[in-house]
Amino acid sequence: MKKGCFVKLIIALTIITAVIAYFVRYKFNEIILIPGRYLITKSLDENLGRIKESPEKDSLRVLIKDYVSGIKKVDNDSGKSIGEFADSIKVMLTKDSVITKDELNNIKELLKRNMNK
Repeated sequence: MKKGCFVKLIIALTIITAVIAYFVRYKFNEIILIPGRYLITKSLDENLGRIKESPEKDSLRVLIKDYVSGIKKVDNDSGKSIGEFADSIKVMLTKDSVITKDELNNIKELLKRNMNK
């Protein structure tokens, strides 16, 4: 390999690495978070469609939308807490198609714990 080609290759790799590092550091959350919020709210609307209409259902919808809109960045901890939260809601929804006040209070407590992390 000629010296000129090697230098050009090193410069190109350095620029490509810098661009990738910039996007990972400063734009990663925007690229992942905005579409993720949309997918979560879409999935929420689909899953809540199976539940009978009640004031608790409306409260749950508002709680979850507030929680999702309050997520500022994506990291391993927030991903785990969102997964745990989604799993607990799925368990509650598979029992029956009614949300009780106790279940709503349990979800509120779970949200408080996840927001404090």
